[in-house]
Amino acid sequence: MAVEWREHHERVQAATDRMSKGVAALHESLCPADARPLDPHGQCHACGRVFRLSSNVAPAKKPEMTPKEQAAWWARYDRRPQTKPTTLTDEEAAQAQLQAEFWDRHDRRRAEREAKAAERGQERKKPTPTTLVEQAADLVRTGRG
Repeated sequence: MAVEWREHHERVQAATDRMSKGVAALHESLCPADARPLDPHGQCHACGRVFRLSSNVAPAKKPEMTPKEQAAWWARYDRRPQTKPTTLTDEEAAQAQLQAEFWDRHDRRRAEREAKAAERGQERKKPTPTTLVEQAADLVRTGRG
């Protein structure tokens, strides 16, 4: 993780200001650590750092819609064509039927395999391994390991 020093940030900002005011405005409105937009107070919502905004560059603002523009947008939204359910052609219906049959067969075979595996697991219950203490007690009792 890089450490951002204030002096470094100010030097980069000064060089950017000299190069282009547009780039400077963009740079000033973004967090240098993670390139997320800063809020109007200069705070990054992602990392929580606060950066002092320079007085010559205004923060980037989201354009807000006026009530008239909002009304026009909702009117266009309400007039959009409603999507109708599409009917399948004979070829598409046949393909869909084949796919449905395939997945039914796949699910059935998978369930059978899982059931057989469960049966094998029940048949082949391995004895739990004995602990070191149990092995030592067995050795002392019987004289062999």
